[in-house]
Amino acid sequence: MIIVTNNSIFGENLKYIRESNGFTSWYMAKLLNITEEKLQQTESGACLEIDGLIVQILLNMLDDETADLFEKIYP
Repeated sequence: MIIVTNNSIFGENLKYIRESNGFTSWYMAKLLNITEEKLQQTESGACLEIDGLIVQILLNMLDDETADLFEKIYP
């Protein structure tokens, strides 16, 4: 499943999750099975297509069943 969004908040949340876990962009890209370039594009909001599996992995990393990655979750 591919999710198409123009919501830059997803990218900001992705970067927040990565940094709060102490992951480099290289390591996070490997965890998500994407290129580091795709990760950087997604974090910046330039990439509009997000695989559903990536969303599920990120939600699992948050440990919050009510989290919505398309709404602001970082402080």
